Amino acid sequence: MNTRCLLAAFIMAMPSSAFAASLTVDVNMNKDTVDAFGDDPPDVGSFDGVATIRNTGSQEVHLSVSACDYIEDWKTDNKRINVLPLKGCVQVDRNAVTLKPGEVYDQDVSLAITAQAADDVPAGEMHFHLIYAAKQPKLGPHGSTDEGNFAPLGAPVASNNVGVDIKPVSADREKEWRAEMKWMVDFHNQDDHPPNPNGINKRYSFTGELFDERPFKNGRLDGTAKLYYQNGNVETATDYKDGRMDGHIQSYDEFGNLVSDETFVHGQLVSTITYNLTGSVQDHIRYMKVEGGHATSLPGPCVEGDSSSKSWAIGSMPNCDDGLVRKLK
Repeated sequence: MNTRCLLAAFIMAMPSSAFAASLTVDVNMNKDTVDAFGDDPPDVGSFDGVATIRNTGSQEVHLSVSACDYIEDWKTDNKRINVLPLKGCVQVDRNAVTLKPGEVYDQDVSLAITAQAADDVPAGEMHFHLIYAAKQPKLGPHGSTDEGNFAPLGAPVASNNVGVDIKPVSADREKEWRAEMKWMVDFHNQDDHPPNPNGINKRYSFTGELFDERPFKNGRLDGTAKLYYQNGNVETATDYKDGRMDGHIQSYDEFGNLVSDETFVHGQLVSTITYNLTGSVQDHIRYMKVEGGHATSLPGPCVEGDSSSKSWAIGSMPNCDDGLVRKLK
C-alpha cells in the first residue's frame, strides 16, 4: 500500500476526537508589559509570541497548519485580546505537518489589544487562553491530500493561562512615538526616492546623529556611500557605480579599525579580506577572477590565511591573482 493510502486509512480509522485529545498548546510571549495607545481604536496595542503545539499521544497526528497565524486557526477567550493575521496571510497559505509522539510545532502569533473608543483603553494585568482549532489535511480522490484544503480536527484546544500587563501610554510618550513612526516612514521612503537625485543625500537618526550619506547620480547610487556609528565613526564605506556595488565595501569597528575589505565588480563579490586586531591580514578569500573588466567564477575559493575558512574551501588555487584584487602582504 502506498504512503497516501496509508495516510488515508489512518485518518479514516481514528476518530477526530482522539487526535484533538493528544494535542496541547503552550504559549510564550515576547514581553510581559504592553504599551497601549488610545488615539487610534480599535487596536491600541500589540504583542507577539510563540505557540508550541505538542503531540502528547501515542499516535502520529497529521495537521494542516497555517503558514502564518491565520485567524481561523487561533482565537482567544478574552474579548479584549484578538489574534492578528499577518500581512498577506490568506487561507490557502497552509502546510501539511506530521507530529510523531512527543514532537512539537512552533507557530508565531501576533495579538492586539482592542478598545471601542479612546477612553476605553484597558489597563492593568489581563489574562487569556489562546484557543487552537486544529485542522487536518482534507482527503481527496484515492487518499490524496491537498495542503490548501483542510477539515476540522476534533474540539478546540486551550493553551496555558497567559498574563500581560497593559500600560496606557501618556500623552507625551504617545506624541513622541507618533513622531518616531513618522520619522521611520520618511527615512525608508528615501531608500528609493532620494531628495537629491544628483548629489549627496544625508539621513539622520531619530535623535539627530548622522546615520548615513549616499551619493546619487540620475537617481542611482554612484560613488562611496557611508554608514556611521553613533559616535560619528564610519561603520561601512561602500562603492557604487550606476546603482550596483562596484569597488570595495570596507567595514570598520567603532574605533575606526579596518575589519574587512570586500571587492565587487559589477555587483558580483570577487574577494574578501579580513584583518585581525593588529591590522594584519587574517584571511584573503577569492571567489572570482577578473579579466577585461568582467568577473568569472573560479573552480573554488582561493584561500590564503590562517583562519578556519580553509576547511570549507572547495579548492585552493595559489596563482589566481587577477590583478584587481589586493594581494596579501
